[in-house]
Amino acid sequence: MNSVEITEENARDFESLMGESLCEDMKREFFRGKGLLDDDETPVGAMVYELKNSESERDTESEIRFISPDPDTAMELFDEYDFALSDEDIKLTRIETEEEDLAEVLEDVGFSVEKTESQKLSLGMDRIGAIPGINKMRIPNYIVSLDVISVTQYRTMIKTCYFKGHGGALEDLPYLPKEQFEGDVSACSVADGKVDGMLLVKKLGDDLLQVVLFSAFGPEYKKNLPLMMIYSARKALELYPPDTKVIIGRRNESVAALTAKLFPDCRGKEVYVGKREE
Repeated sequence: MNSVEITEENARDFESLMGESLCEDMKREFFRGKGLLDDDETPVGAMVYELKNSESERDTESEIRFISPDPDTAMELFDEYDFALSDEDIKLTRIETEEEDLAEVLEDVGFSVEKTESQKLSLGMDRIGAIPGINKMRIPNYIVSLDVISVTQYRTMIKTCYFKGHGGALEDLPYLPKEQFEGDVSACSVADGKVDGMLLVKKLGDDLLQVVLFSAFGPEYKKNLPLMMIYSARKALELYPPDTKVIIGRRNESVAALTAKLFPDCRGKEVYVGKREE
């Protein structure tokens, strides 16, 4: 098989393997990809990874977002990935997968692998609709959709999140325009004309939404977090089909505590988490 770099220009050639959302992600600042072609130049394997800490003083890390699960194909993709490590000065690689066969490949190529509960919750719309108080809680006027705030207000809040180390699930958050997110479902809290809380929702496919930022600052942040979630949940129930799934990453203590309160019977999927020092 022949190897190629997956870029914005050729990503659509690999869409059947890695999906539309990751094809779009290849336009983003810190995403990289490796692809495999057979003798007929047909794509047969793909890997997408995101660089972390590239613009900080910390060591650069890599998070593998996708890799073809077939063991032989995955082994070849890791061979190609290993060649790129020095170019990007990557010091640590992470991956989360549900594939048992892929977990065995990870161990074969030097990863330490742990079977555990995913930090991500995958919630159906029926579960969103069962949030306690979703139809009773009064939402104050200062909780608004992302569509309502200006680009300047959005940019100012993103800079605040970035400097406070609250980039959420997105390493390249400072580079992303407001239009990258679902403007009607994403929620903000506004105090004295300034945005001091934000819940950003990104569409990953026709039936999949992901909460990629969920942060609030100021004296009312504990109050505003659940208000933004209820606002966003109501909008999602109103605007999206019943088979839509919502992904929430429990990336910090505040979000983990809130999701435990709102979804006490929900657990993350059982996954394999791999880490390898490079």
